[in-house]
Amino acid sequence: MLIQRYEDETVGEFPDPDPIEAIKFKMEQMEMSQKDLAEVIGLKSRASEILSRKRPMSINIIRKISKALSIPADILIQPYETV
Repeated sequence: MLIQRYEDETVGEFPDPDPIEAIKFKMEQMEMSQKDLAEVIGLKSRASEILSRKRPMSINIIRKISKALSIPADILIQPYETV
């Protein structure tokens, strides 16, 4: 209980990771290119738009990425800034 209390007071909660950064991180770990992600999504231009934050992900794309990259969907559905 003492350790838990210390962690609660000093560490707190970790924020949810940014969905796009999570995708990029996982792609790097899996040595995937943007072309590989495009094959998962179905469109090369869509992969580029998502990674550059120009287009939000649809629920179908979230499902595809979650399955292919083993990223929990609850991370991918988090809000993120688009440009």
